[in-house]
Amino acid sequence: MPNQPRKHHYVPQFYLAGFTDNGTVEGSLSVLDTNRLKVWKGKPKDVAHQRDFHQIDGGPNGDPMVIEKLFGQFEGKWSSVLRGVIEQQQLPDDDRFGDLMMFVAFMAVRVPRIRNTITSFLDEVRQKEEFARNWLQQQGEQVESAFKKEADEFDQTWHVRQMVQMAVTLAPILSLRTWQLWIVNSAAPDLFCSDSPVALTWATAVTGPYPPGFELKNTVVSVPLHKRLAMVGMFDIDVRRRTIGVSEVAQLNSATGMHAGQLYSATPDFVWFMKDGTIGGPGELLDALKVSGS
Repeated sequence: MPNQPRKHHYVPQFYLAGFTDNGTVEGSLSVLDTNRLKVWKGKPKDVAHQRDFHQIDGGPNGDPMVIEKLFGQFEGKWSSVLRGVIEQQQLPDDDRFGDLMMFVAFMAVRVPRIRNTITSFLDEVRQKEEFARNWLQQQGEQVESAFKKEADEFDQTWHVRQMVQMAVTLAPILSLRTWQLWIVNSAAPDLFCSDSPVALTWATAVTGPYPPGFELKNTVVSVPLHKRLAMVGMFDIDVRRRTIGVSEVAQLNSATGMHAGQLYSATPDFVWFMKDGTIGGPGELLDALKVSGS
């Protein structure tokens, strides 16, 4: 099929526009790559995309870009809802709230980090299964692989389908939280976003290696909607609408950047919480990343 979309954004351009220097899709972003430890300037069209990221095998007569084209339709609705929230500084209380939850759900699962996590998990399970099967065969047991040949290729089509299923499942769970807006005061620095912008953290520390879950109490979901506005949701605590300062901005930025490969901000400068509890900037973050990677 001619003229197919090939540059697939996993973080939409209309969303990234809210974090540019002039607040438009043609504005400039400061990009910090946490893996390559580099900083550069870019536009929303130039970041947070992969070639054919949403392409599927649609069969001989199917459109391999059907999911990407559907995202284009959904994003028209989502951008309208987001624009209304930003301009009115108010969350919707009608059907648009469901659209907003679906947008957040896809933002949570659409990113490469989730696909890579699933791939790593399947590889680990496959390796353990192979080790156990070989050991049993050495004991004289005949054991078939749990990975059937026809299901052994967890290809991109499978990943895209899983992404859609996860988002559709997650959206109603997100809607059960109490959500409020946190608005950055005029004296505080900007929020940034990332290539994994939906953050899930414990509200209070939990002992043991237990990851937080979207359906669990004592968890906070935070989403920067704009460089001056974030959305925060919890289950068991009545979240209050707040005007936030430097400390809260650093807290939200730390959550947004927790699993990020790239950070996107309106200026090269930003704040975040360092491990010792003090507030640092991009220089301190790059230094910390260098130490952790050495």
